[in-house]
Amino acid sequence: MVLNVLNNVWFPNAKDKSLALRDFAPDLSDEHRRQSHSGKASPSRTLANLFLMQLPWERMQDELGRINIVEVGCGSGNNGPRLQSWSGGRVATYFGVDVRSHENWKNVESHHAECRFFCADADDIGNHLSGDTNLIVSQSAIEHLRNDVDFFSAVRAFVGRIRKPVLQLHLFPSAAGLRLYQWHGVRQYTPRTVSLLTRMFNDCSYSRLYRLGGAACNALHTELITTPLFARGRARSERRLPRAYGERVRAAISADSASVQGAPSFFALVIHSHARERIFG
Repeated sequence: MVLNVLNNVWFPNAKDKSLALRDFAPDLSDEHRRQSHSGKASPSRTLANLFLMQLPWERMQDELGRINIVEVGCGSGNNGPRLQSWSGGRVATYFGVDVRSHENWKNVESHHAECRFFCADADDIGNHLSGDTNLIVSQSAIEHLRNDVDFFSAVRAFVGRIRKPVLQLHLFPSAAGLRLYQWHGVRQYTPRTVSLLTRMFNDCSYSRLYRLGGAACNALHTELITTPLFARGRARSERRLPRAYGERVRAAISADSASVQGAPSFFALVIHSHARERIFG
């Protein structure tokens, strides 16, 4: 944790000039809020789901053609069906990769023909990216990789080899995550440390780093999740989320969306390689 503190405060905004920062102001309509699971998810997870849900899926399909996803750190595999739904049925294939198998994988595969799962280490990702892969996704995963640079190096080698449009979407904790999640993962990220990863792609890609949430979401997470975890234990804290929790998450996201946030709750990184058309401004 001491090393994370030092890494997070060491010139956090000294980023690569080619990495553009953007703010994410999501649509908070009732339908989007319902699908994002904001009634029980943390503010950061709600924001991450909203980001994936509100991607320009139609333009992405125009750019990529058949959308073939590889998700790294897929966990239970439920993101497969969600991405299919959120994309409007545009996912041709979804391959989930995780270091541990999950009992839910068979259930997902039996109900969604496009979904398949593999048990593998992220260090071996190069062997699970086929020539058809054109969308690489991770959600709350890269902060757990001890060798994140090696992972992105393998993806860069793949992108250079196939020389066709490829999108990467990675969602991960900002520096605020150290206070919010404590011992979650190996590290958090700042624009400076993200630049160490995106520089590998500068010769063939453009990158966008979206700030998700901010002070209001961080305060809500601390009050209702972080503090109870230490005071009463995880199980009891989960049961004690107030009935109005979903509305409070919505209000916090709305408040943070109204201005630029200096301490975002989470980041979403987009890397678009060999682009025919820039679909992320």
